[in-house]
Amino acid sequence: MATLTIPKKIKEELQTTSRKLGVSQEDLVINATLYYSKALKGKLSLMQELDLWEKTNNKDLLKFEKDI
Repeated sequence: MATLTIPKKIKEELQTTSRKLGVSQEDLVINATLYYSKALKGKLSLMQELDLWEKTNNKDLLKFEKDI
């Protein structure tokens, strides 16, 4: 397991939130990290798709429109 240094203000927020939710600080950090990672993966996927569409030239788009 890795050891991380957490700023005091964030650590206090983590303690307060975990107490209010009734979950361990470790579980809160793990779930928050997984949630954030999933959100970033979705954003990365969207960025890759937009980049692909940007690289597609007008000729390809016209051909696509004819085919549908």
